[in-house]
Amino acid sequence: MTTMIESDRPTIADERPRRLRLLTALVLTAIGALVLACGAEPSGSQAQAPTSVPSVQTLEDTPSPAPPTTSPTPRPTEETRTENAAPPSAPEPMPTSIPSSQAAVEMSTSPEIRVMPMLPPPPDRDLSELAVRLRGAAVDDRTPEPAEPMSVGDRRDFWLTDLDDGSATKISATLRVVSENAYWFMDDAVTVNQAGLEEGARLYEQQVRPVVVETFGDIRSPGIDGDPRLIVLHSRLDGAAGYYGPSDEYPAEVHPHSNEGEIIYIDAELLPPGSEIYMSVLAHEFQHAIHFNQDMGEDSWVNEGLSELATQISGYEVNSFDAFLPRPDTQLNYWPESSARRFAHYGSSALFFIYLTQRVGGTALIKDLMTEQLDDVAGVDAFLRDFGLRFEDVFADWVVANYLDADDERYGYLDNDVRIRRARPLGDGKGREMSLPQFSARYHSLRSNAAEGTLRFRGSTQVRQVEADCISDDGCLWSGRGDSINTKATREFDLAGLEDANLEYMVWFDIEDGWDYGYVEVSDDGGRTWTILEGQHTSDDDVSGNAYGPGYTGRSREWKQESIDLTSFVGDPVLIRFEYVTDAAVYRDGFMVAAVSVPQLDGGMDTGEWMSEGFTPARKSLPQRFIVQVVTNGADGEYEVSRLNLDGNNFGEITLSGLDTPDREVVIVVSPVTPDTRHSASYTLEFLPQ
Repeated sequence: MTTMIESDRPTIADERPRRLRLLTALVLTAIGALVLACGAEPSGSQAQAPTSVPSVQTLEDTPSPAPPTTSPTPRPTEETRTENAAPPSAPEPMPTSIPSSQAAVEMSTSPEIRVMPMLPPPPDRDLSELAVRLRGAAVDDRTPEPAEPMSVGDRRDFWLTDLDDGSATKISATLRVVSENAYWFMDDAVTVNQAGLEEGARLYEQQVRPVVVETFGDIRSPGIDGDPRLIVLHSRLDGAAGYYGPSDEYPAEVHPHSNEGEIIYIDAELLPPGSEIYMSVLAHEFQHAIHFNQDMGEDSWVNEGLSELATQISGYEVNSFDAFLPRPDTQLNYWPESSARRFAHYGSSALFFIYLTQRVGGTALIKDLMTEQLDDVAGVDAFLRDFGLRFEDVFADWVVANYLDADDERYGYLDNDVRIRRARPLGDGKGREMSLPQFSARYHSLRSNAAEGTLRFRGSTQVRQVEADCISDDGCLWSGRGDSINTKATREFDLAGLEDANLEYMVWFDIEDGWDYGYVEVSDDGGRTWTILEGQHTSDDDVSGNAYGPGYTGRSREWKQESIDLTSFVGDPVLIRFEYVTDAAVYRDGFMVAAVSVPQLDGGMDTGEWMSEGFTPARKSLPQRFIVQVVTNGADGEYEVSRLNLDGNNFGEITLSGLDTPDREVVIVVSPVTPDTRHSASYTLEFLPQ
C-alpha cells in the first residue's frame, strides 16, 4: 500500500504501486494527508512471531554518500489519480429491533429480507501465467534455494515507483540495520537518523510484528529471494509516504520493475523512523504484505480496512475516521479512482472491519477472513456465515452503530468513540428525489410538531450495471470488474478459403488508465500461443510495466468502431479472444464488445458461441434493493431499531406515533444494497402528519 501526501487537505493521494501496489492508501493527518498503498497475493509458510526483542545489527550513522546515477524525482505538488461471487445460503434473519420502554414505531420488526444474487466471481489473475502466455517469458516456478543472510553494510539496487505516473527509477541502498525478521535499507542519497531507525526496528520486532502476525498470519517465508526476512526500504518517494508492492513478489521476467523480495517502502524524510506516524504506516503496509500471502486477489476496500485494523491493534491511532464520519454516503465496497474522497473510503473500511471484528468476538478468527479466497462482499459474507451472520445484516447494524454508538456490541463500538454528528432534517410534506451510492447510508432526522404521521419511502427499482448501454440487439459481452482479475471470452472463426479477413466489432471501455488493460488477441495454433492485436483505439503506453501489449485503457466515453486486419491469419481456423487484466487497486467498469464479426464470413455476434472465463452478457440494469431503518432514540439512552418492509417496487410506509414524547429523536437510515455495481440509486422519503 502507499502512504501519500497532499499539501492542503486530508484526502487520499493518487495510489500507485500497490500495483507494485496493491497500493493501499492511508491518510495520516499528522503530516497533512498521508495515503498508504499496498498489495495482496500468493501463499507460503508462516513464521512464528518473536516473543522478545531480538539482537539487532546496526551500521553506525555516517553521512550518506552522493546519489547514484539517477536522483529521485521531486514530489508532486498535487495529487490526481485516479465487485463479486455466488451468494451463500442465507441463515435466518437476525432480530431487527431492540425493545425499549417506549412503543414508538408501528411496523414489522423482522421482515422477510430479499437477498439479491451476486454475479459469478471473476477469475483471479496469475501474473506468472500471463507473462508466459502473453510475453513469452521463461518463468522458473521452483521454490528458491535458501539465501545467505545479508549483513550490515551490504549494498544493492532497487526500483522505486512513482505512484503518480507508474514510472520506475533505480536507486542504490545500504543495509543499515538487521533485526530478527527484517532488513532495514536506506537509500544512499538520503540522510537517516540511525538511532531512529534502530528504534523503529525494535518497535517492529517487539510491538508491531507479534500482534499483526498473530492476527493476520505472516508474509511468504522464505519468499522469492529465499530469505525469510522482510525488507524495509527507506528513500524519497514520489506521491506517497509508504507503500507495499506485490509485483516484487514475482521474478523480473514476470514484472520488469520487480525487486524480487517482500518489500515495504517508506519515505524517511516524511516519516521519521521510530516515530508513531512511521510505525503506524509500517503496521498498515505490513498487513498488505501478509494479505498478498493469504489471498492475493482481494478487493482494495477489504485489504485497506484490514490494514487500518492492523494499525489500531498495533497501538497506533487511525486518523481516517474523521474523514468518513461527515461523509457516511461513502460506498463501503468500492475503492475510487479519484483522490477527492479516498480518505473517507479509508475511514469507512477501517470502521467497518473494526466493527466486524467486535461482532465476531475479537481478532482471534480474523485469519479465517484473510484466507477466505472469495473476494469482496462474497468473501466477507462467507466468513460471517460461520458466526450465523450475513454481510447485509452486519452492514445494516453497522450503519446504525455509527449513529447510536450505544453501549453494546451490536449498535455501538466498545473501544472507539464514533458518532455520526449530522442528520439531514426531514420535515412535513412531500420529499424530493435523492441519490445515494450502494452500501452507504444517509441519516434523516424527523422534524415535525405532529404527534403521529405516515412515513413513506419510494426507491428506484433498477440500477445501472455499467455506465454505458449495450448497443446491439444481439447482445454485448462485458468483461466484469474487480481488483486483480483476469477475464476472457474466446471464439473460433474459420478463415479457411479466404483471401483476406477483417475482425470488426464495437467496443466501449472505462478502465483505470495506465494500470488496467483490455486486449484483443488471436491464436492460429489452437490456443497454444497468442498474439495481441493493435486496434485504432488501443494504446501502447505502458509506463507502469503492467501492459502485455497494445490494449484498451482509460475511457472511450462512447462506443467505438474497430476493424483489425486478419489477412496474415487466413487459411485456417483461428481463435479470437477478448481479455481483461486488472491490477491490485482501483478498478472501473471494464469494457464491453458488440457486433463482433468477420464480414468475409456469414454470421455476426452470438454470445452463445463464446467460451467465457469471467465475461458475461451485459445487462442494462440490475434490480435495486434498499434497507430502510427507523431509529428511535429516547431519554436515558433507550433506543429502538426497526426495518421498514418494502414491497417489490421498493415502496413502503408506516405510521409513527408518540412523536410528541419529550427528549425523543427519530432518525431514518436509508441504504441502497445492490452488489456488483458502483452506480448510485435514487429514492424519495416523506412524512405526512396526521
